[in-house]
Amino acid sequence: MPPSPPTQSFPAASPQGAGPPPSPPPGGKKTLKPWAWVLAILLLVAGAVVGFLLVTGALGSSAEGEVSACVIEADGSISAAGWVSGAEDSTLVVRFEDADTGVEVDRAEVSPLRSTEDRAPWTAKGQAGTEVDRVKCVLAD
Repeated sequence: MPPSPPTQSFPAASPQGAGPPPSPPPGGKKTLKPWAWVLAILLLVAGAVVGFLLVTGALGSSAEGEVSACVIEADGSISAAGWVSGAEDSTLVVRFEDADTGVEVDRAEVSPLRSTEDRAPWTAKGQAGTEVDRVKCVLAD
């Protein structure tokens, strides 16, 4: 028998995409980029600051108040009184305005008196001068 020709084997062609998935990069874990860490820390700090300000009442107050008396005397002295609730350890600003023109003639800062009730009384004094006949007392923001 004649000798048979040598045979060669070739690897079988596989379809595109078949085979094992590509191996992950060395290290195997995904890490955040430095700018992402900085952004995350800034967001946490900003949230903490806003939360602190809300808790301490610096971003707003739920205080409600009312002027119950506003009197001007013949010599121009003004007295006002009222109450406030929900304003623990706060200072109120009372504006005294000329009732005819709306122009502010004086202002006073007062602290409500401590009270065991929900409402705390306050009083304020000011001076309008003799040229003002009627006055309006307003709690300012």
